[in-house]
Amino acid sequence: MSYKCELCDSEKKSVLYSKDRNGKDVNNFICGECGFVFVLPRPSEEVKVELYKEGLFSLEGRGSLAPDDAKFKKTEALAYKRFKLLESVIGEDVFSKNKKTVEIGCGAGSFLRYMSAAGWEVTGIEPDPVFALAGKERYGINIESTFLEEFDPGYKFDLISTFHVIEHVEEVNAFLSKINLLLNDNGILFIECPTIDKMYGPNADFFFWDVHINTFSNLTLKSFLIKHGFEIVEQTVFGNFINYICRKNPSSNDYTKYFDRPARIEELVEKKNKGEKPTLRQILGKAKLNLKKKIKSALKSSKQRIDKNKIQIAHIGFHNAGNTGDVVLFESVRLLFKSIKKDIQFSLFNVHDQVTPELIKTLNKFDLIIIGGGGLFLRDTNPNEISGWQWACPNDLMEKITTPIAVFAVGYNRFRNQEDFHENFRKSIAILMDKSVSFGIRNTGSINKLKDYYTPERQKQIIYQPCSTTFLDKYFESVEHISESNKIAVNIAFDRHSMRFQGKEKQVLYNVADALKYFSDKGWQIDVISHVPTDQEAQIWFKARGLNFNIVNIEKQHVGKVADVYKQYKVVLGMRGHAQMIPFGLSVPIITLSTHDKMMYFLEDIQHTEWGIELVKENNLKEEIINKVNYINDNYPLVKKQIAEAQEKLWQSSKNNIENIFSRLKNKT
Repeated sequence: MSYKCELCDSEKKSVLYSKDRNGKDVNNFICGECGFVFVLPRPSEEVKVELYKEGLFSLEGRGSLAPDDAKFKKTEALAYKRFKLLESVIGEDVFSKNKKTVEIGCGAGSFLRYMSAAGWEVTGIEPDPVFALAGKERYGINIESTFLEEFDPGYKFDLISTFHVIEHVEEVNAFLSKINLLLNDNGILFIECPTIDKMYGPNADFFFWDVHINTFSNLTLKSFLIKHGFEIVEQTVFGNFINYICRKNPSSNDYTKYFDRPARIEELVEKKNKGEKPTLRQILGKAKLNLKKKIKSALKSSKQRIDKNKIQIAHIGFHNAGNTGDVVLFESVRLLFKSIKKDIQFSLFNVHDQVTPELIKTLNKFDLIIIGGGGLFLRDTNPNEISGWQWACPNDLMEKITTPIAVFAVGYNRFRNQEDFHENFRKSIAILMDKSVSFGIRNTGSINKLKDYYTPERQKQIIYQPCSTTFLDKYFESVEHISESNKIAVNIAFDRHSMRFQGKEKQVLYNVADALKYFSDKGWQIDVISHVPTDQEAQIWFKARGLNFNIVNIEKQHVGKVADVYKQYKVVLGMRGHAQMIPFGLSVPIITLSTHDKMMYFLEDIQHTEWGIELVKENNLKEEIINKVNYINDNYPLVKKQIAEAQEKLWQSSKNNIENIFSRLKNKT
């Protein structure tokens, strides 16, 4: 078969590997001169269209014909890491005004979302029309459903990115030549693809794939880039992939001196191929071991030393949570109970652990089961059809619980425009109500939502139980005379951001940044508080507007540490529920940036809706934030008094509820 190597023009070649991950016969040849690896024969135009425009590659390579929320979450996590890598290399130039960028093979456009946030005018090229449309709808960015060779925008770009595309293209030289043509002088190319230097998967069979018709080593990709007029700025291994950030530079070095050694690549493949595929027995054995570990984790708290002189309480909640708000709220539940009743001992059970008959037997040994607090009534965290909410307890097992249950400060956390609960939710909660000596929901809004599911008779079982974080001052001494400290904290939440911002993410966050910049310019310190890693992403939008700020990372910190951080601020702006309830509980004034009904539910209950702003509905967002911060600053003693009065009501209500729980518990026993 006559074929000239695209990198060096040699016809010297041999078969390197002839299988792929799906067991297909795929001949990967290696050039005997430069080490470039390529599949022969090359796929036809019809195959290319079928693969990429008709969705076959998306189905196999991307996992679905259309991206779902889980896919978006995964691609956004990767895109953010790529953005931060680009920022680390080119610095402030990543925050652009009036510059243009295009991503080739952009999928649904997650990387372009961050580039748009940083100020770039963005365009995507994605042959799969379903993915292209999904990106347009989710991010509001321009994505053209086409191939690069058909793309003709009529202008050039300052940055071109392409991730996991070059290994698919029929003609590498034509691909890189077109990129060079589309780049402005001194423009940047950001490229990533698999590398044979770090082969992923258990063996060579898995690494080679029929749709990867080009396989690069670090050196052969570098040679191609230099051949086409690119100067290497940064080379990085990104997981199992090679990353190059380059500048367009016609006077690049001689590319031939970077050719690889074919013998070296053959050795890499031979070494990788010594790896063995796991057998079905090994796979099942590993799954069984993981299940045993989960059950052991769920039951380990029952093995602690029991003090028979104390009331034994099983607490079902997030006890290894990744979200700081969850860490603090479940700790504060136990602090609250212990402040009312001294002679109690807690054993902790993770709400997401598998519910088994053994677990139910263990729970039935306790005097009381507490479920909560937190927004446990949510369908897409620990999604399941068993219960429809976060504790996936089968109805038949819940019926076998004999220990009294207290549902405590749980929230109805369904997002706006989010799909309703699974049909099993209604039955599961009805059984839970009947098993409960107290069914306490953390705000009136959630109570009303739950009432929609049940008859008036059953509705009477629901009571109001505020979150135990809302009076943290009862456990921690707060700082007095803080009025001298002009420090603002802000927390921005990005989970389910398409639901939160409803297509106005950039507009909203730029306005928040501009309002904070108003105070920064007046000498205020601005801190971005991070409860989970994605909260730090706010820095992209904020830097794009020239805001000076610090990142304060309190991820996975416990209640005492979190209290020490939050109580230092004059005012806290927050999108997460516990980025508001925690500082409020520490007597710190708050301004709620609401993108979820639960945020305003809390303000309604404490009768201070003036402390809230509906982010996507407020037309004068910048001015509204400035006015509210100024009001708090000018009326600080009054606002502190209002917080104290509201806290006391929440505290007294909680004390009464807990006393009632133990009274009913005594009557039951």
